[in-house]
Amino acid sequence: MGAIRKTMSIATFGLVNWRSKGELLERERATRQDLETELAAAEESLETSRRGRRRAAKRARKAEKKQLKLDKKLSRRQRRSEAKGAARATGFFGRRRAKRAAKKAKGAAGSVVDTATDAVS
Repeated sequence: MGAIRKTMSIATFGLVNWRSKGELLERERATRQDLETELAAAEESLETSRRGRRRAAKRARKAEKKQLKLDKKLSRRQRRSEAKGAARATGFFGRRRAKRAAKKAKGAAGSVVDTATDAVS
């Protein structure tokens, strides 16, 4: 900062810049360096967020596939259990099982009726 340039700047009401070209260049270089550092940090942050988003999307796709697989497995099991139930009721042992269940139900209903009639009388 030369005293002569500063005096000239004051005398000309700012027409002559009081900083030399070297000082102006140094200030611009420092500003540019700061901006480049800030840009690099912003780019790094952007890349980090993109990586996180990709990971989240991958986890979501994986979870969706797993859910579809479980739904398919559940429906398959339900179909099989329904088919087993129908097969159980039609075979020899199925008919025998049904008769025994009917006897048990009839016996339980009969004992309930007997208890109710005893209570009323």
